[in-house]
Amino acid sequence: MAFKDEVTRALVPDFSPICDDCLAKQLRVVRQRVFSAGRDLAAENKIYRAKGACSTCGKSYKWVSSNASNLQVECSPAMQTATAQQLPPHTRVTPSAWPQWDIPKERDLLRLARITIPYVRFLHPDIVKAVADDNEQQRDKWEAGLRQHGVDPATYIWERSACAFPGVRRHAGSNEIALHSGRMVTEQRPANALILDDNHYPKIVWSFVFRGRTFQNRGPEGYSLAHLADHKHYKNRGYEEFDNRGEATGIPALFGLFTSVANTVYLPTGLIRPTDFDFALRNVLQRRAEELYKDCCNVLPPRLSIRAAQSEDWALDDFEWSEPVGTLEHVSAFLSHRNAEMNKLLSS
Repeated sequence: MAFKDEVTRALVPDFSPICDDCLAKQLRVVRQRVFSAGRDLAAENKIYRAKGACSTCGKSYKWVSSNASNLQVECSPAMQTATAQQLPPHTRVTPSAWPQWDIPKERDLLRLARITIPYVRFLHPDIVKAVADDNEQQRDKWEAGLRQHGVDPATYIWERSACAFPGVRRHAGSNEIALHSGRMVTEQRPANALILDDNHYPKIVWSFVFRGRTFQNRGPEGYSLAHLADHKHYKNRGYEEFDNRGEATGIPALFGLFTSVANTVYLPTGLIRPTDFDFALRNVLQRRAEELYKDCCNVLPPRLSIRAAQSEDWALDDFEWSEPVGTLEHVSAFLSHRNAEMNKLLSS
């Protein structure tokens, strides 16, 4: 079934309007796909779209879709009585609204992926295996230490996890950013963490692999570190990108993915944004990591799995991948460094 047909069928039988966010959760896809399909369907006069209140979440002034021709437009007081039927579906706007510009279609994103993927650098599986093996040796000690500090080990160091620094997570929100930068002082430890970080710790293993020393605020020229899967509560897309095979409901933030050597890559700085926001491109990189590291570690906790490709066009074999990078030459030095760092964090 084409995705636009799924959107049409998903619109509730009683014609109640539903916003793009709620419809995306219902269909288990990213919001961008729903927005694009809704815009196209409205232009084809197959559904009605307007800025209004969502019958599911109750929030107002959002793009909502419905099969009802009298979908109410939410706008200024002077236009309160206008209805969506009175405006052409593809031109419905409200005062101060941004224009609706075209967004890339799947074929455009596929073309972008073919340009991007040859430049994505994954660590060699031998390096990931070395970290996961050492984690298994340290896991009992580190789990106990994390619990003593009020940190949930399961969000960092699950079985065969490749997390490099359990207990270290990215700061999130203005207060944590202020704490990390020293603009705010508190005696309380950050929630579910030993320490907050801006993006230094995930780069340490890469620096050791290629330079034999810890990271010193400068990476490879023209390249930036990128995370393949979300590792924070804020705007976490785990429910869209992973399947949950366990009995527990919901998918919590997996803080261990922040420093996981199986969840980071380097790619050209100019290509960071597409991999941050497009599901299909993120998904193909996540599936590549799973393919590379499935015999080395568990990229995700065992109850979770990465979603299958949206179509055969995104099959891994249809892309040109660069060879994994790095050797084991300096990995023992990295493991000694990180174990000393973990001992320091757990004793503080």
